[in-house]
This record gives sequence, structure tokens and C-alpha cells, in this order.
Amino acid sequence: MVQPLNTPQSGPSSVPKPSHPFAPFVGAYRGQVGGVLNMPQPRPLYTPTKRSPILRPIRKQPMICDGKNASSLKESIELFYTESGDRIAVATDKGIGYKNHNQDRVLVIPAQNVLAVVDGIGGKDDGDKAAQIFAEEVQNSPQDFQNATLDTSIRLLQEGLDNAGTCFVGNRVVVENGEKFLEVTQAGDVKTIVFDEHGNVIFESKDESLVQEKVNRGEITPDEALYNKKRNIVTHQISADSSIITTYPRIPLKKGYRVVSYTDGIGDNFTPSEIWHLIKGKSAEEAIALISDASDVRMRGKDLIIDKTDKKGGREKLGRYVDGYLSKPKRDNRGIGIIDVN
Repeated sequence: MVQPLNTPQSGPSSVPKPSHPFAPFVGAYRGQVGGVLNMPQPRPLYTPTKRSPILRPIRKQPMICDGKNASSLKESIELFYTESGDRIAVATDKGIGYKNHNQDRVLVIPAQNVLAVVDGIGGKDDGDKAAQIFAEEVQNSPQDFQNATLDTSIRLLQEGLDNAGTCFVGNRVVVENGEKFLEVTQAGDVKTIVFDEHGNVIFESKDESLVQEKVNRGEITPDEALYNKKRNIVTHQISADSSIITTYPRIPLKKGYRVVSYTDGIGDNFTPSEIWHLIKGKSAEEAIALISDASDVRMRGKDLIIDKTDKKGGREKLGRYVDGYLSKPKRDNRGIGIIDVN
């Protein structure tokens, strides 16, 4: 089980009211970055209006989701039932105000209980191509991510995409003797978190990034990593000359667990604790819709949020940004997948 990380002192006792309805007030309490916030639940300022149900066909066929025609995550939600009896919801889009194209992909192979979330790296077209190629190769080798990465490297080389690459996290649910386990494979900073039904973090993958290496060496704190200027620099990726991946030990799964995987367009805007407080008690598709709304607000208000924080003495002094969240806002493509374990 992943141990909770420590967080620095929270902000001053007189905490300004968050400036948008999705802010979870995390800066007003002592908590755990990346774990469950040990705090009394604040009285909510905002109750979402009743939404129309998100109606989508529930698929059993494999699908690579590219979100090209979606103007928000909510418009690109797809639902699946897996061979293991679990339910998956996914979505991806280009995000707000950053790129006119989407370099993220989400792949679901229900018959193999596979969910892969992919973040392409490269120029306008190359990142798209690298992410698509990797998703296609995983579809060709759904039980062997190492083989898929090697084939991706070969294709990138053959197609002259020397400057392109991709990060990913691959999840596969394995059923043995009536018990379920999660296999997680990773390259880069696409994250998988396993929550139990109470929001406890059962597993959290570690970013393969320059900033995470600094955390590992004790040069910066986990909290400082959330607003470090170099947090987007990865140390591992799948490219024409690299196919190094990390495979974690199997994680036992129980009914009620929720596996959440996402790219940095979401992960750089919220900590795992903040994501849990956004999605708890929601269906997977409702959870994605709420994350879509909350990250829309952060992406649109990025410059203002940072500017206001600087005017109030900076992130170091306040312990969080003025909208109540701990991470520095970021505009980027977004990709997410949620497995609800049955």
C-alpha cells in the first residue's frame, strides 16, 4: 500500500473563500498530498444542479478514443463492460486554450480487461501520430505492453518520427481463482491511482519525471513538486530510440474499488485527494463530467489564478492557490479512464 506523503503547513488561518464552486477548501486544513485528506468535511457552498443523465451505449468492442470532435470531456465519454465484469468510462479532448489538436488517446479492450491512457509528445502532428501508433500496437498485443512498446519504437523509426514519443499508463485486470488483480505498466507521467470505496489510496503510480526525481532525492518536497516549473519534463517515454517501461507488482482489487488513470492535463491541475473529493459518490461518467467542469474552470482562469496568488504572497506563503487547489493550473490535452471494480 502506498504510504501517504507529507504536506507542508497549510495556509494562514484566515483563508479567503475559493473563487469558484468546485474548490475543495484543501488549503484550509492540514492534509496529505496524494493521500486522503484528514479533515472535517467543510460545509459545501455549492450543490450542483440536477444534470440530465449521460446517455451512451455501453460497448463491448475495443475502441481507441481520440476526442477529435469533442469540445469537452463530457462530449467524448464512452462506456464499456469488460470480460471481468467491470465497468469502464473514458474520455479525452484537446482541453482549453492550449492546442487546436488532441495528442491524448484512451484505449479500451473489454475482452482483455485493458485500459490504456496515452499522452503523445512531439510537434503538431507527430505527438498525435505517436499516441495513435502506440494505441494501435497495444490493441495488437493487449497482454504484452513490452511487445507493444518495442513495435511502437520500430514504427516510429520506420515512419521518420524521430522527434515524436509518447507516455502512457496501461492497466489490465487479471482474474485468478475468483480474485481480481490489477497489472499496471507505465512510461512517463501518465498516472494510475486505485481508491478503495472510502477514498483511501491503495496504489499510486509514480511519475517518471525530472521533478519526481528531485522529490526522490529529497531536493524538493512533494508539495513543491505540484507547482514546480519543470514538472512537465519526463525522464521516460516510448520513442524511436527508447522502449523502457516500468511494471508494478500486482495490486489486489475488491468490489467497490475505483481505478482512475489520467494524463497531466488533469493530473497537473488536481492532486489525487482533490480528484477523490470531486468524484466520490458519483458514477464514473458523472465523475468525468465533474472533472471536465472543474478543470475547465482552472484552465480558463489559469493566468488570473496565478496572478492573484502572486499578489497575495505566492504559493509558498499561502499553501495553495487562491481558488483553493494545491497544484499550479495548466492548459493541456486531457485523457481519463475510470474502472469501477465489481
